[in-house]
Amino acid sequence: MEIPSSPSPTGGHSLQLVVEISAGIRQVTALSSQVNLVALNAMLAAKQAGSQARGFGIVSGELRQFSGQLDRQMHELGDFIGDLVHSVAESARIRLHVAHLDQIPAAIQPRLAGAAARIEARQARIDSDGSERWFGLGNRLDHALRLCNTGIALSRAAKIEAVYGQALAASLRQVADEIEDAIVTILGTIKQLRRALAHHAG
Repeated sequence: MEIPSSPSPTGGHSLQLVVEISAGIRQVTALSSQVNLVALNAMLAAKQAGSQARGFGIVSGELRQFSGQLDRQMHELGDFIGDLVHSVAESARIRLHVAHLDQIPAAIQPRLAGAAARIEARQARIDSDGSERWFGLGNRLDHALRLCNTGIALSRAAKIEAVYGQALAASLRQVADEIEDAIVTILGTIKQLRRALAHHAG
């Protein structure tokens, strides 16, 4: 008995990819928390600098909002990955049943035709659901990439605003650089996960 192939990653490749993406999500979540903390410090520094750094303070507040949005997205992705793990495990379990049925002597297999048909139908549903989940994962990663591009733009705006911080300009610029470095790392991580997904799906 043969199981229809799926356009999504299968077998060990699926599990390996899920583990890789889960690790990446944890890394992005940690960096997002770092951005949030640094942006908070930036807001306090801008307040200390006075009216000259008001623009820097506003951008820092927007960066905190960005980090909060990114953090929520990563937690949602984590939940989504949990569902995907269940789908991958269920697919592996069904394929194991198929392998066991294939070991049954040919003379007996006709008696199990009903069970075999039910397993095939179940596998088809799982593969369809799995394909939709992998596709949905790609969309969510794309959305995170777009959000990160917004974060990069905000961090560069913060570097521009830091110039007007007068005596605190150097320290404000350093904070802006820290935020930009963290967001660039986040962007690189998500791009890597997106490429891995595209590679496995291809």
